[in-house]
Amino acid sequence: MTYNKDIRERIIETAIERFNHYGVEKTTMAEIIQSVGISSATMMLYFSNKIELITEIVKHTLQTERDLISRLIPKGMRVLPSIYKLLEIRERTRGKYHQTQLVYGYDGVYSGLPESVLAVIKSADVKQLTLILRRGLKSGELKEFPLQRVAALYAELLYGLNLGANARICRITLSDCYSSEEIVEKQKEISKILINGLRHPITPVTADLNKELIASPFG
Repeated sequence: MTYNKDIRERIIETAIERFNHYGVEKTTMAEIIQSVGISSATMMLYFSNKIELITEIVKHTLQTERDLISRLIPKGMRVLPSIYKLLEIRERTRGKYHQTQLVYGYDGVYSGLPESVLAVIKSADVKQLTLILRRGLKSGELKEFPLQRVAALYAELLYGLNLGANARICRITLSDCYSSEEIVEKQKEISKILINGLRHPITPVTADLNKELIASPFG
């Protein structure tokens, strides 16, 4: 049995179609094998289980993002336009998976993804933001701040908006139900506020609290 790149691509495309229609958890490898029209032995040559297949889809998506970031966000671009472009790239690459539960599943959690794959996604999100924020620091557009910590918090903030506004789970949140395009616009609004704040020196939170306590008439 020889390795065939076209078969591999067909397996991935078929899996995405079925994930979109039925969701990750309800799609079995047997169903994918039947839809592709191959044997179980042939499938084993490419993917031994569903987790391997999902992992490959995620990694391929993130690689596509990296390629687009490298091509569409030049080093000289200012921070906020770079962030906007990054959010648009993410929507372009991940948007086609909105119904697969590879992005968000029912009850607002990643569905069917192991911790190892989640770690890959979260790490990529932080690295993408870190790259842009570091450029802003080097150019002097942004003031000094703890880069890694801010990037990680920023990634969590963007993720939280996407999670809270997801149409499948908004029934248990205070958020409205937004389309994917509306979510990106909300993320851009948040980004504008955050980046404008990083253009000024950051005062330690404890110092601010101490000043408020001293000035408070109830202290």
